[in-house]
Amino acid sequence: MNFLLQNKNIKDKLSSIKRQFIKRKGYLKTKWNTKHIYGYKRIEREQLDCIVICIVKDAEKYIDRFIQHYLEADFKHIIFMDNGSTDRTIEIASQYDRVTILRCLLPFRKNKYNMLQYLIHKYSFNCWCLIADCDEFFDYPYSDRISLKDFVKYLENNQYTAVLNQMLDMYPEHPISSDMEENQYIKSHYWFDIDTIEKRDIPPGLENEIDFNSVKLHYGGVRKRIFDVLPLISKFSLIKPNPKLYMVRLHFVSWAKVADFNCVLYHYKFIGNFYQKVKQAVASGQYYNNSAEYKSYKNTLQKNPSLNLYCEGHSIKLQGTEQLVNLGFLQVSDRYKQYVFENQKT
Repeated sequence: MNFLLQNKNIKDKLSSIKRQFIKRKGYLKTKWNTKHIYGYKRIEREQLDCIVICIVKDAEKYIDRFIQHYLEADFKHIIFMDNGSTDRTIEIASQYDRVTILRCLLPFRKNKYNMLQYLIHKYSFNCWCLIADCDEFFDYPYSDRISLKDFVKYLENNQYTAVLNQMLDMYPEHPISSDMEENQYIKSHYWFDIDTIEKRDIPPGLENEIDFNSVKLHYGGVRKRIFDVLPLISKFSLIKPNPKLYMVRLHFVSWAKVADFNCVLYHYKFIGNFYQKVKQAVASGQYYNNSAEYKSYKNTLQKNPSLNLYCEGHSIKLQGTEQLVNLGFLQVSDRYKQYVFENQKT
């Protein structure tokens, strides 16, 4: 028995060494191919500060509202890694003080993970960071009652190092191909599905500490109803990186202490240029499984160019995070609720 245990420990150590070597190799490759474009090179952080990390390309329709959302929510700073934008993304982002922009032109498909690891190590080691795409707008349960700093303080007090965020696909009441003014999608995309979401347990073997069994992975949603696909719409994207914790692909973490609640990522995927982005994704094959999910989108949109996601009986109008808790979309422990009650804004 001792021999088997020792053998397992040796294998674990060798696996860890191999993982660190691969991680270091990817980090150096990204570092050598990254250029500073705009903003502070060094960011002063306090314990309760949280930053946003985002890899971006040609996001001029999103970038202004994205930055405003996170700065208004009191995030300390936003770090963008531009992957070769040819539109006004950099021009718009560089108008803000609490923004830093780097550029790395390595192919997205093979290097996204390495880019994220580089940004995490450089800007957020042992500090809280949110990893978000430019169409993802984060919110936490009862954000109208407690500040972001008090929210992070709860995570610190309980020594959590990761939060599972649930993506909620938002869509309008009109066809998604309709033209729209820039930054107006927040006002019109306030409908969502939850009855089409499948919930599953977090897979074993990741060595995470989870003491709240109600935390589940979400799959499907409106994309299942409309496009007959079952994407994973949960990810551990709010993390406090440390020497032990590491990302597993792009949605999971290992060796984390997972918080006893979920947060939401309002996902504004279906704006006016969605079909154009779908065609680009299919042509490049840059997403999971050679962009198989996007091929399903393309097939459906070709058959129905005036596709409308709204459906009476399925669609629910967004009111806020308390609504999402009451609907069971977000899971929240009694301890967190008590903390919110005791630390409400005055």
